[in-house]
Amino acid sequence: MFPTRLKYAEIKPLLKKWYKYIANYRPVYLVTSFPKVFEKVIYVRLYQHLNTNNILVNEQFGFRTKLSTVKATFNLISEILDALNNKKQLVAYFVTKKRAFECVTHDTLSFKLEL
Repeated sequence: MFPTRLKYAEIKPLLKKWYKYIANYRPVYLVTSFPKVFEKVIYVRLYQHLNTNNILVNEQFGFRTKLSTVKATFNLISEILDALNNKKQLVAYFVTKKRAFECVTHDTLSFKLEL
């Protein structure tokens, strides 16, 4: 009988800031090597598929080779300067996702991702 989940982890609290308050801890997952190797294989195959079939848009910078946050910032500044130089209207909307996943329970997140 196979387990229903391939990934088991031991969760340890790690202090983020010097003051020992419950909100200053973050969970650290200690995982065995098999799930790490399995995830890497899946990542490589999925990434190849996305690149081969041109599924990712040019504006997607996260988790892509040679597309760092520095390059994303450079592209954003270039677009802003181009709009200003050509006297175009410019609208920017920025959203922070800081601690977004720390506020959602794992059950709720799993449910939403299954939809």
